[in-house]
Amino acid sequence: LLLDSSRVKEYNKLSLGREDLWVMETRHQQHHDSDDDEFTSRAERTTNNYVSKVVRGENKPPMMRPVVFHSFMHGRELE
Repeated sequence: LLLDSSRVKEYNKLSLGREDLWVMETRHQQHHDSDDDEFTSRAERTTNNYVSKVVRGENKPPMMRPVVFHSFMHGRELE
């Protein structure tokens, strides 16, 4: 939810929107078993998914003009 720029208004009512300026996604899947079949258990398979991004956002606090900000975000998928 926090990395999805299209959904920022769901949790930030002051937001005028956010756009991704730069995104890098890394997806790795490692098999610890020599058999590469559909029956590999979750314990034998690890997935490391990371995303890093630079975003430009704009907020409109009450009784102020809009504030533009740039942020670096990094996240990792939890197992």
